[in-house]
Order: sequence, then structure tokens, then C-alpha cells
Amino acid sequence: MKMKITSIGQAAFYIEDGPLTVLTDPWFSTGGPGALLAPRLEPPALSADQINSCRLILLSHIHLDHWDDSAAALARRCGSTVVTAVDAARRLGRKGLTAVGLHPGESWSGCGVTVRAVKAVHPLSPQAIGLVMSGPAVKTLYFSGDTRDHPGLDELAEISLDLAFLQVSCARYPLLGADGMDWPAAAALAARIKPRLFIPMHFSCRGKYLDLEKNFKIKDLARVEEFLSVREKELNEAGIACRVLRPGETLDI
Repeated sequence: MKMKITSIGQAAFYIEDGPLTVLTDPWFSTGGPGALLAPRLEPPALSADQINSCRLILLSHIHLDHWDDSAAALARRCGSTVVTAVDAARRLGRKGLTAVGLHPGESWSGCGVTVRAVKAVHPLSPQAIGLVMSGPAVKTLYFSGDTRDHPGLDELAEISLDLAFLQVSCARYPLLGADGMDWPAAAALAARIKPRLFIPMHFSCRGKYLDLEKNFKIKDLARVEEFLSVREKELNEAGIACRVLRPGETLDI
């Protein structure tokens, strides 16, 4: 059975695998206060209202470019189960959503899959997590959310990952440094954990760094697309299977 992946933008993907429908870090907003703090490079490919089925939401953390009110309304309408970090689950539960909170290393089973929380290192959201989803009838995937590379991620090499959705742009702060992975860090992680396919994500927000060393920020859509195209080609030529999905593009696996 094929898995269909649709990129919505930033870290939001809509995944259809047989009867299972999944959203990752759903962010649909285009205006409001968030537009100042997290200005989009381009609009989301789908609105929340265009999604009619979502059994499961994988949520790494509640930052404004990973979760919004439209996502919450979608979760209520579709009766979605949100699997996320413990603090995020408490907040969502108080708003009447069905939310499961996991500490790193803990797992939850439902909807025909098992979801395991993986440690993330994201200074502005210390309880953020990554998530591994697996099951007898689905592809095994790792969704990084926002995280720096760290030694704890080496354990992912022991899993036969079909897919790794990895953050490829991050912010940099004077005292904290990088708050996640840029493209070189994500590419190095992909080389270590060896997924069958690396899907870059988190490149739809202006001002983030795609390459910290070269000071390459997300500003202009054409330059970002050129950067992604060149780096994708380099990785594939190096034997690391990589597919960039721009907002609106789909992939059948």
C-alpha cells in the first residue's frame, strides 16, 4: 500500500496511508500577531478547512509556526488524537482536545500505529520532542520537529527508517546560539541515521538560517528554491536519498 505525503509548508505535512490520515505540526495561519514573529515565505498549500479527515496529529511542540487556532479547530472537527510533549498535551487537554503527552522514550499505541517520543534539544521549548511512528501496515518515519543534532539521535540508526522529516533551517540567538538544525546539520544527521528517504522541512519562514556558517537566511523565494535544488542534488549524488517537497507538492511511496 502506498503512502501519500503532501507538503503544506514549514513542518506541516498531510500523510495518507490507507485508512490512516496524519498531520504533522499543522500551521495554517497567514496573518495576525504570528505574521510578525514568523513571517511566511509563501502561503500554506492547504487551509485547515480543506482537510476533512485527520485521525492523528504528530505535534513536536507548541510554537506559533507549528500549531495555531486553525489546527485546534481542525482537531476538534475531525476528532483527531494529538500526540505531543507532556506540557503541550496538558495545554491542549484544557481546551477540550484529545491529547496524549509523552516524555522522551515513552510510547503510545492507537490508530493502528505506535508513536514513540524522541528527545529534542530546542532551547526556547525545552520539552519539545521528536516522534517516531511505526506500525505493521505503515511506513516507519521519524519527524524531528525543531531540534539541534545531538548524540541521542544516533539511536535512530538502529531503526529501519523509511522516512526522516528533518528540520533544515533554524534561528540563531546571541546567548543561546542555534535553536535547531540548518541544512548542513540535517544532512549530517541523515548520513548517520540512514533513512531510505530524507525529506527536508522547515524552510517556509523568513529570517531563519538555511546555512549558519555561510550566513544564508530565508528571504527570497527564488534563492531559497535554488539553494534547496542544489543541495538536494548534492545529497542524491553522494548516495543520500533526498526529496524536497515544496508546499503543494505530493509524493507517493
